[in-house]
Amino acid sequence: DELTALSAGVFDSLTQLTELYLHYNQLTTLPYGVFDRQVHLQELGLHPGRNQLKSVPDGVFPHLLSFTHVWLNTNSWD
Repeated sequence: DELTALSAGVFDSLTQLTELYLHYNQLTTLPYGVFDRQVHLQELGLHPGRNQLKSVPDGVFPHLLSFTHVWLNTNSWD
């Protein structure tokens, strides 16, 4: 995995997605609206490895009503 960025609508067609693991990428930010249609998402992993998230903008997770786990450790937080 060598993702360096995600576009806002990249997961829009995956409306039944319950788990998403983006480990070992080089993400530096999460765009506003990237998870808007993932209302069933329960687990999101953004660790470990080379992800370099420094912050999570307001509005990235507003529709995640089923959210139970998020892994963000080992990022370069501000």
